[in-house]
Amino acid sequence: LYPLVKELVDYDFGDEIKNRNVKRLYEKLSKTVTLPQEFVEHFSFLTSEAFCAWQRAKINNDFETFRPYMEKIVEAVKKKAEYFGYEDHPYDALLDAFEPKLTTKRASQIFEQIKPHLKRLLDKVNSFEQVDDSFLYKYYPRDKQLLFSNHLIKNLNFDTEHGRLDESMHPFTSGLAPEDVRITTRIDETDVAMNITSVIHEVGHALYEQGLNPDEYGMPAGDSASFGIHESQSRLWENNVGRSKEFWKFYFPILQSYFPEELKDINYIQFFKALNKVQPNLIRIASDELTYHFHIILRFELEKALIEGSLKVKDLPEAWNTKIKEYLGLEVPSFAKGVLQDVHWSHGYLGYFPSYSIGSFYAAQFMHYAKQSIPNLNELTASGDFMPLLNWLKENIFLKGALYYPEELCVKVCGEPLNIDYFVDYMEEKITQVYDTVYNEA
Repeated sequence: LYPLVKELVDYDFGDEIKNRNVKRLYEKLSKTVTLPQEFVEHFSFLTSEAFCAWQRAKINNDFETFRPYMEKIVEAVKKKAEYFGYEDHPYDALLDAFEPKLTTKRASQIFEQIKPHLKRLLDKVNSFEQVDDSFLYKYYPRDKQLLFSNHLIKNLNFDTEHGRLDESMHPFTSGLAPEDVRITTRIDETDVAMNITSVIHEVGHALYEQGLNPDEYGMPAGDSASFGIHESQSRLWENNVGRSKEFWKFYFPILQSYFPEELKDINYIQFFKALNKVQPNLIRIASDELTYHFHIILRFELEKALIEGSLKVKDLPEAWNTKIKEYLGLEVPSFAKGVLQDVHWSHGYLGYFPSYSIGSFYAAQFMHYAKQSIPNLNELTASGDFMPLLNWLKENIFLKGALYYPEELCVKVCGEPLNIDYFVDYMEEKITQVYDTVYNEA
């Protein structure tokens, strides 16, 4: 296939979709054929062994078990970067594998812009009395949580004729094709929010997969644009929609009907506030939507330093702990709750983490422009009607597939490239709603 695509890449079909399909397919195949077979085999064996070592290391809270594998992975991804090629920084090649055209310089610019805002907003939260979320941690039976989850996904327009919801240790979405998309959730009977947010997050991924053009399946026009754009969809539904006051004005009475005793003295405003509590956490996946980004910035900065050689793997735990203290004011009590908490490095996924934050920033921007196009979107959300938003996303994002690079797609949708101001404004408003007692809750 590669020789044929290479021969056609400069051919003008007289059709923008066909031209872009060939161009994007050529780029993807070029990366594949660039890696020698021996390297691919070596990397596959290495990451398989590293994953097992990481599991042992995390269970035993022993970084030294994982360290030699991490050292080999760093050297291997450096070599991968050389095979792929780059202009300014070897980390560019690793970022590009997950977020096409995102460079180290651009990522650094984004994170340096957002850091002072994150710190300012966290300081603002700390100036208020903390939210009471204790009622989230009562006993919520698994079977009732699953019943509510299935009600929820159908109302969010997940097509259960071409997909299903199951349980797993860690929530994920698996798209075999637009006609078959599976999602999972994780249920903790003493933490009702975990399941709710997980389900909405995975539905966001699934709606994107189900909304891709089935006629273009297997081609870039029928594929997702990037990991960051995919994450923008899960984050948009989980946070911008699913943690909104309007969403819970509609959904809290339904949730309360499943758990009348557990939530009998709670109203939707209290539930909305509890779901949006901001409090630094050592664990990335358990973090709120503000402090979460300090976790991503930390990982980006450490990965960049590892790739350029300014940080050695043996010094990684100390560097990790120092940055956690600087950004979140927390002491790291163990390797398991620190440098060993994520599986990504054992898989060789250096360059992946920035996509999570980039996705959140895109989500806020897309949501702003969706509201411009659908002026009564808040009222629709409060009435449980999510189809207008889904249709807007499908028209503007899903059906464009991977024909455009992420920021190029953002310009198509919003008329401008990625702009963190939308996320900052969104978080500013959210924190005011949650924490400022002067805010009118009516």
